Amino acid sequence: MGEPVHLHCVSFTQPRFIRDGKEVNTSDIERAGVYFYLSIGYAKESDSGTYWCLGTKENGQTFREHSEVIVGGKTVLITIKCNQRVNQK
Repeated sequence: MGEPVHLHCVSFTQPRFIRDGKEVNTSDIERAGVYFYLSIGYAKESDSGTYWCLGTKENGQTFREHSEVIVGGKTVLITIKCNQRVNQK
């Protein structure tokens, strides 16, 4: 707890980050080229959950990937992404 958490997503358009079914405030998302970062300054137990990134690949396909964030005690555990294609263009 209290440690920063940074989740990243590679997308060619502004991605949407969803946490447990609710869209994350876009002011918490930073951009560096095609890399988008969702930053949690001081993670607490209430920040635990499944975070989804919904974005667009270079070929126009939309995708979604997720990370599971578990915050408890002095530990932050992040399980890394599962990349899933949503549709084809």
